[in-house]
Amino acid sequence: MNSSVDKIKSVEVKADRLKIGLEDDRELSLPLSLFPTLAEATVRQRAQWESCGAGTGIHWPLLDYDLSVAGLLRGEPEAPGIRRAKKALKYPAHEPGAPSRLAEDSPVATDVSPPQSSMEKSAALSRAQSRPSSLVDTRVVYCGDNLEQLRKLPDQCVDLIYIDPPFNSNRNYEVFWGETKEKRAFEDRHASTAAYIDFMRPRCIELARVLKSTGSFYYHCDWHASHYVKVLLDQIFGEN
Repeated sequence: MNSSVDKIKSVEVKADRLKIGLEDDRELSLPLSLFPTLAEATVRQRAQWESCGAGTGIHWPLLDYDLSVAGLLRGEPEAPGIRRAKKALKYPAHEPGAPSRLAEDSPVATDVSPPQSSMEKSAALSRAQSRPSSLVDTRVVYCGDNLEQLRKLPDQCVDLIYIDPPFNSNRNYEVFWGETKEKRAFEDRHASTAAYIDFMRPRCIELARVLKSTGSFYYHCDWHASHYVKVLLDQIFGEN
């Protein structure tokens, strides 16, 4: 099957069915019971969806939940353990003993769990956010030039990006690692600051491409090139 035509055109979540329309006019209808996260979601949460991965996936921002066209075509159910924890910090805190919830976000079954501490809430969110992605394989560490690997990833498939690239410090670094004293080194010398920015520009462009519209990007740098990096990122991501 030609994956180039396997792209999302429409999404409709019914009471017991998930209906998907593809750009080539095919239609998929799958039991909603295959996707517990959607089955337990509110009408508002289900209704707000967007395409991701250049149209090869569906993203529900209010649930932070993804499904891929390829998986839907195979009839794959939601992966075990993928169910999202309730976002306890979504709304401002209320006075103890007077909990409230927006009516449109009220689930079918009322949550009568005892109040959680901040630590418990953070732990619950951390466990929920460790779920696998349906757009990229998060169990793999890719070795090699990151620019080459980035070009293989689909659009808007990553929630969080943190990079710690060379700082343009005009130095070389080496360290003897572990009990075996393995020598590890890298060079941080560039002909000029402009050459450093030219080295980073295509990588940042690819990072912007794979980052979801709801995602976050962190660039670790220091005074050697931080001002130039700020201008570079403004050009790619926009000043705001």
